[in-house]
Amino acid sequence: MRRVTMRTFWLSVSFGLGLACGSGGAPPANNGSGSGTPGASAAPEIEVLATNANAPPGSDAVPHMRLAFRYADGSRRPIDGQALAYVPFRDGVALVDERRQLVLVAPGGARRVLARESGAPPALGTAGELVYVARYDLSSDLHVLDVAGRDRVLARGLASAGLLAPQPDGRVLLVGAQNGGVAGVWLAAIDAPVRCLTNCAFTTGAQDGWPGFVPLPSTAEGLRIRGELATWQDSDGTSQQAPLRGPSASEPPAATDPPEPAGPRPGATRGGAP
Repeated sequence: MRRVTMRTFWLSVSFGLGLACGSGGAPPANNGSGSGTPGASAAPEIEVLATNANAPPGSDAVPHMRLAFRYADGSRRPIDGQALAYVPFRDGVALVDERRQLVLVAPGGARRVLARESGAPPALGTAGELVYVARYDLSSDLHVLDVAGRDRVLARGLASAGLLAPQPDGRVLLVGAQNGGVAGVWLAAIDAPVRCLTNCAFTTGAQDGWPGFVPLPSTAEGLRIRGELATWQDSDGTSQQAPLRGPSASEPPAATDPPEPAGPRPGATRGGAP
């Protein structure tokens, strides 16, 4: 039976599987904020100029990428710094920088910090919304930021959250855990309590192990809602599923408009870079 620690899960699964983010699909339509940049009015594509994948075997190091905006006329504008993960968002890009901050970068170079410590690679929904995790010392909050700039918190206080899989109906499947719990599949939605779907009763350090542990998804792309089930394939290629009516873990949180950088909450301390 494979045991998954939260540290290994967050670094290796969340960021490792998120490196391909943004490589498969066209970015959302330009909202006009990219005027004055090279090329025409269409939103630029995001191009990976180079990847630094030099990491010792068995380490938690994540490859670093150098990105650029590429315009329809073939011109490029390099993006300052390096990224651990990214997705196109509106007419720019949302990236996790070397300090693990989640930053919105506009084609003109303007930068805005969404989360001072990102808990997972961000993901893009079918309506162009950005799904992301803001991490604190001992907890993670799951957010969705729509193209109009409205930010909502879908889940608060998880011990970890990652492998984000937005669904066409606006719901989000993810791999997460509560404090003291082990990783499982969860379901989050606007104006609904977040729900644990698998491995909900297991705790870390259990003397009898985790009998009945349900293996985790191997990719976010394969984590889907089909009818009243969440379905996925695990790392061995075996199909797994779980009913969507799992136990509720929280009450629906309030929305905020516009969002503020997700730094430490009052009374909380934050690890990582300021």
